[in-house]
Amino acid sequence: MNNGTKSWYQSTTIQGAIISILVFLGQILKIEIGTEEISTFIIALFGVVGAFMVVYGRIKAKYIIK
Repeated sequence: MNNGTKSWYQSTTIQGAIISILVFLGQILKIEIGTEEISTFIIALFGVVGAFMVVYGRIKAKYIIK
């Protein structure tokens, strides 16, 4: 972080958005992880974590992304 800025990959919001995009792509490509129940649980868990990170990242944002 330099002069009130940070790299894009250090942003919690961007990290959460990437997780959400990966979950979405997993759903589209019908990627299975273990049994159907386990796969559904993992997809739901990561979907919630990604969404939480996006919201939390925007709330705590202090620096401009460069």
